[in-house]
Amino acid sequence: MIAARFQVSRVGVVYLARGADEDAREKFSAFAESYRRWNAGLDHQLHVIFKGFRNSEDLIKGQEALGDLDYHALYLDDAGFDLGAYFIAAERVVHDELCFLNTASRICGPNWLAKLAANLDQPDVGMVGCTASYEAPQHPGLRNIPFPNVHLRSNAFMLRRDLFIAIRPKAPLVEKIDAHLLEHGVDNITRRIASMGLRTLLVGKNGRGYGPRMWPGSRTFRQGTQDNLLIADNQTDGYITAPVPEKRALFHLSWGDLAIRGLGVTAVRGSSDGDVLESADISGPAFNTNKASRRSRRRAPKR
Repeated sequence: MIAARFQVSRVGVVYLARGADEDAREKFSAFAESYRRWNAGLDHQLHVIFKGFRNSEDLIKGQEALGDLDYHALYLDDAGFDLGAYFIAAERVVHDELCFLNTASRICGPNWLAKLAANLDQPDVGMVGCTASYEAPQHPGLRNIPFPNVHLRSNAFMLRRDLFIAIRPKAPLVEKIDAHLLEHGVDNITRRIASMGLRTLLVGKNGRGYGPRMWPGSRTFRQGTQDNLLIADNQTDGYITAPVPEKRALFHLSWGDLAIRGLGVTAVRGSSDGDVLESADISGPAFNTNKASRRSRRRAPKR
């Protein structure tokens, strides 16, 4: 259900409903079910980006899959992939902070938005996310980052709106590789944040914010049973259903021998000047529903 009235909240949640995705309506329904099940713990406005639908009939079916959710709709063409759509949405909505969720996102626990916001409120933190990796894809003919390539994944992340607009690339995201490189390339979002002297944290379902050194032991992306995932997606699902040999391969791809030896990365290179910027060496404070931060203490509206 599209919101009949629009109230500006400090935090905006932007969900990407891409109709061209495989099993799109099933993904919409799964997100909506998880959104209803788990209270965000923080007052916010939900926005839904509708893009990639073949016709109006498919769009209507997609909206029906979201059921009675209260949201503000944004309609975009199917260009720019997920990150391109997020940048356009950031220009059109008015909030201090934005949380972006891709089509396959499913919320996995209570107070999920409050946990993200509480960690974003920590000193010198520029961005938080729900999954991360050291994976270093190598693209022939392009400059690549060797392993370990520290970056947050773009399935679910949160940052200040003005900061997100400031790091928007000048060139449009035309090819799929453009979106991939913005996530894990030499000038990726995590590096752009680091070049500003800001840290990135991975937030678990336990509410704890992990610096890059602690990512391999966070029990989130491609680790064990992933029991500390705050928000899941198709990639985390793929790991869970994979046979044991493939699980081991995926773990090694994302975390390598560093994780096996119990080691992690203690620095992130900035994209602009190449300086090494120290990241958090220990995990942040565990989320406390009574004393998390000035924002997480706000009472969330009943849904």
